[in-house]
Amino acid sequence: MGPTQGDGLRVLEASPFRGSGFLLFVLADLSYITYHAGLTHFLFAHIVAVVCDALALVVIALGLSKRVAPVVTGALQNR
Repeated sequence: MGPTQGDGLRVLEASPFRGSGFLLFVLADLSYITYHAGLTHFLFAHIVAVVCDALALVVIALGLSKRVAPVVTGALQNR
């Protein structure tokens, strides 16, 4: 069910940045799993995981940084 007129806030579509950020968190965890499964060395798995975690935080922050503007009924909205 979509937003209707008079909701009070403009609803932003889901940002692709947020989904990509959470995917990076998943990849970081998979990197740690490869170490525990004996497929990689700890140092390699740890470096990959830390880089994925840092990138995920940046990407999610960029995705959430968009402002939500109030909607004034009957007024022209900025697009």
